[in-house]
Amino acid sequence: MSAVALVSAATGAHPPPAPVPAQTVDHDLILVTDRADLATGDTVNGWRVVQDPRLHLGRRMAAKVPKCRPDLYTTADVVVWVDAQVIVESDRFVEWCCDQLADGLVAARPHPRRTCCRDEAAAGQGPEGRGRFDGQHAVAQADSYLAAGLPRHWGLWWTMVMARRRCETTEVLGTLWLAEQAAWSAHDQVSLPYVAWRLGARPVDMAAWPEGTLSIRPLVE
Repeated sequence: MSAVALVSAATGAHPPPAPVPAQTVDHDLILVTDRADLATGDTVNGWRVVQDPRLHLGRRMAAKVPKCRPDLYTTADVVVWVDAQVIVESDRFVEWCCDQLADGLVAARPHPRRTCCRDEAAAGQGPEGRGRFDGQHAVAQADSYLAAGLPRHWGLWWTMVMARRRCETTEVLGTLWLAEQAAWSAHDQVSLPYVAWRLGARPVDMAAWPEGTLSIRPLVE
């Protein structure tokens, strides 16, 4: 078992993540899925499959389990979550993620346009959300966080790639993050600031990706 693991998910009809080029840091690739055509132990595009059927959660929420608690699927010291849309292009991707995490607990890219979960919730109800979060009460969710004391512009992070260190704090953070999404909305960027603020575990701000590090393929709904 490597000290670093990349974890991704493909639920429902979502295609598996793309192959990852050879890296400068030893790592494992773990794909969590509920797809009937894949079985634990299979290898897809270099990713080792772990079958975890959670169909009662619905496709989108089923994928949130490994996103929030990737530590459930690996014993690696550092876990890098990678959305299945992300195409890793650089051989230094894993190394770069570890460098950005450094001694922190969680690291993620700051949102490029917003710093407040309330603004993100409102944007998700419009064209940016592409209908994914309609009717999920994300604005009321964000308002409840602000009412609980979360500062208005405390921070907002892009969650398609996240690095975290295995420890009790990040396990609790992931559990609380998943619970907020189950209770309110699947718009995970809205709830991450709140749970991180509650725990005093503000994510480390990753720098802009170096050119040629990754690309994003079109969203599959």
